[in-house]
Amino acid sequence: MTFFTHRWVRGEAFWGRKKLIQELKGRLNKFTWILGNRRIGKTSLLRQIELLCKTENWGFTPLYLDFQGAGDDEGLKMAFLEAFDEQEEFADELKLDLDQLESRPLSSFLYHIKRQLKRSKISVLFLIDEAEELVDISHSNPQVLSLLRKFFHDHEKIGVFLTSSYVLHEVKEPSRTSQFIQEFLPPLRLFPFTEEETVGFLGQNGISPEDSAAIYETCYGNPYLVQNLGEKTQQLGFENACKELHNSKFFKYFFESNFNCLPLPLREGLQESDPAQFFQQLEPTPDTIEYLTQSTIFVKEDNAIKPNPLLYSVYSTNSLVPKKDQTSRYQLFYEFARSLSQREKKLSALHLDADWPDPALVRHIQEPPSMEMLQLSDEKALLHTLLWASPEFIQGAAATEQTHVYLAALFLSAIFMKKSPLHAFKSIRERSQAYLNTPVELNRTVLEEFDIHPKTAMILLKALSVDPKLRYHDVDSLVADVKQVETNN
Repeated sequence: MTFFTHRWVRGEAFWGRKKLIQELKGRLNKFTWILGNRRIGKTSLLRQIELLCKTENWGFTPLYLDFQGAGDDEGLKMAFLEAFDEQEEFADELKLDLDQLESRPLSSFLYHIKRQLKRSKISVLFLIDEAEELVDISHSNPQVLSLLRKFFHDHEKIGVFLTSSYVLHEVKEPSRTSQFIQEFLPPLRLFPFTEEETVGFLGQNGISPEDSAAIYETCYGNPYLVQNLGEKTQQLGFENACKELHNSKFFKYFFESNFNCLPLPLREGLQESDPAQFFQQLEPTPDTIEYLTQSTIFVKEDNAIKPNPLLYSVYSTNSLVPKKDQTSRYQLFYEFARSLSQREKKLSALHLDADWPDPALVRHIQEPPSMEMLQLSDEKALLHTLLWASPEFIQGAAATEQTHVYLAALFLSAIFMKKSPLHAFKSIRERSQAYLNTPVELNRTVLEEFDIHPKTAMILLKALSVDPKLRYHDVDSLVADVKQVETNN
């Protein structure tokens, strides 16, 4: 065997999960949700099941669907088409003309496939990866989940395994996903490797029992971390591997992406207080313990939850939000501003699953539904959207270049404050009103607390003006002034 650090695995490279796979084998004609955090091995599990269906004659034809980045109806349709492209023989069995299907709207597209499935009498297991993408798609078309529900439920020879993070769990309100998700509950949880699985896997790759045990105690069995630290240990030895790992960008990204998959109340609580103090006040219900330890951000000791010691070595702080020097603060802002400038369609708000916008993804995300529509259909989503909005979003006005100036300035202020300034306002009414006044109070106390230069504060006040005419003309002008402050100070 060998280490695979940045791709999914199956076959001989796949390790562990024997008990879970046996359980899933007994659920082939059912609807199963496999809940797991980032880098826990969800894709590899689905790909392994796909292989086993084919090689061990499980009686079901597998069809792997990757919903990542689908974004809308058209993207969802493309995910199906790509899956059938991978399985040309299956598409031929169903007599599907993929070129002709591509031009159909999603409802007609799904109806035709379902009709061909019924005629064929083939048992099919749909393996859906990155199912949380359905949350965003349902915003632009609320009928999508109803279409999928009908597609999957009207044929007795269909099974569905879908994987996602907790994001999908958070949005199972009746108005959005409960009808679709109902038969998938409760989810099965995909946990890190046990110590036995970790030591066994590393031993197969020539790592000594002592180093294998040390790697488990460092990574708590997370497959992604085990693979990376195992590979580095093989090359450098355990101690040097740890040093290199702690200094790498992917290590911080791993924790931050998993943190963004936590339920919103936990994210907010951890951002506002010391993790150790926060967990002393948290009632450790079985569900909470299972999910938090699954994330590998936290560990369980004596039925209590504690922050993973790795966090302190990564960030050298009691905060889950890493400290940034001035240069990295500004660099993150420049990347965000560049992504905004590259958009064809202007945004009036950022509709996110995570508390922090990923600058690289801002150029691709969709404009959220209007404030009125969200208020009618999903107040929880609206409250979250109001962390990264603008006066134009509140007023229902069209977004302009000056709106992007506002969003960029809001992001810059959040970098300094380590969270959106709108976190200070807890209700929809309070957050909405803040946008029509000033969402960021930049007095002397605030400037000293968050190390904001007075000239930067003046730039923010101008860019965050309620009246678009009083803001910078464009994002480039805002960036130019920020760069001047950075250069001179």
